[in-house]
Amino acid sequence: MTPHRRLRLLVLFAALGGCVPTQRAIRGQSRGAETWSWRMSATEGRWSSDRAHAGTRPAAAGEEVAAPADGWLMLRQLYDPAWRVTVDGTRLEPLQANRMSMAIPISKGDHDVRWEYRPASRRLYWPVAILLEAAVAVFLLSAAFIAGTRVPEAAPEARGARAGVLTEITEGFHTVIHDRVLRALAGASATTILFGRMFMAVYVLYMTRDLGLGAMGIGLVFATGGVGSFAGSVVAEPLARRFGPGPTMIGAQVAFGLTGMMVPLAVLVPSWALAMIVASEFAQWMAILIYWVVAISVRQAIVPDRVLGRVSATMRFLAGGAHPIGAVIGGALGGVIGVPLTLVVASFGMLLGFLWPLLSPVRGLSVMPTIGHSGSSPTAEPAGSQSRR
Repeated sequence: MTPHRRLRLLVLFAALGGCVPTQRAIRGQSRGAETWSWRMSATEGRWSSDRAHAGTRPAAAGEEVAAPADGWLMLRQLYDPAWRVTVDGTRLEPLQANRMSMAIPISKGDHDVRWEYRPASRRLYWPVAILLEAAVAVFLLSAAFIAGTRVPEAAPEARGARAGVLTEITEGFHTVIHDRVLRALAGASATTILFGRMFMAVYVLYMTRDLGLGAMGIGLVFATGGVGSFAGSVVAEPLARRFGPGPTMIGAQVAFGLTGMMVPLAVLVPSWALAMIVASEFAQWMAILIYWVVAISVRQAIVPDRVLGRVSATMRFLAGGAHPIGAVIGGALGGVIGVPLTLVVASFGMLLGFLWPLLSPVRGLSVMPTIGHSGSSPTAEPAGSQSRR
């Protein structure tokens, strides 16, 4: 809110018959830290004042109020729980009034009223700034690693006249649908995304309404997911080399589904709810990153360069197309059977993703296949690939 905007303070006195708060609020809008003061003037039982800018630290306002009767002191300002109010040194909790404003009860007589705004965002300024700087440093480090990569690559074969877009789309679909490994990977990804979107459609609502987590807790949950993603990307290659690409992908899908079960179970143990949600977020993102890294590596290894772009686009279409479908189903299901049960259904659904690679030649991939360059088939077939097509 800029210093040029006006902030009116209303005091309605009619033996508590004026502005009566309608409900308590738990949501609000953050403001910057400023210092304000008012000079009150009375007109027909209503007190109003213009805001005068007086500084920037901390956000506060103090005034002397002469109340002719018991009533409510209303501040025409969007409700925010970060506001703190004291009347004659006694702390009061402001209530949400008329949906948009804040109000406190006040008794007849002279009072010293002080409004003070201390948002949590001010306390988090430097930690957030440091994290953003760290993120920039990580991106720069990633760019340096990419620039230092030295892998010899053969030049692609010269192509003749380009086929039409519809022809290329058809070729991409034909390659995926008629290849048992690619078809299994597409099915597993689509299943994971479909039920994952169902899960996410009610996830935040579940954390706030059923578990009572605040903004800090929810932020911690999602931040932990990022740490899990990093961990998954680091261990994916060693796991695939140790256990084989096929078993690694199957195990990652199973872990992804099972650890998701911790989320709906958290409502049964409120004292451990945050710890269970954080652990689930870390484990799920770690598991799904392991699957994605290995699955994409296998896809790139078994698809010829000539159609790799079309196959990748087809895979993204088949899997990514489940995003809006899953979100709509999740929201609708949450309204019918409730949020916790929707999370249970979605978690079971995410667990089903492992069936696609388990019931296909993917389970026989004991080693990562050699990448085939510019050919109609891979240069080396993976284990079990004779039955892949």
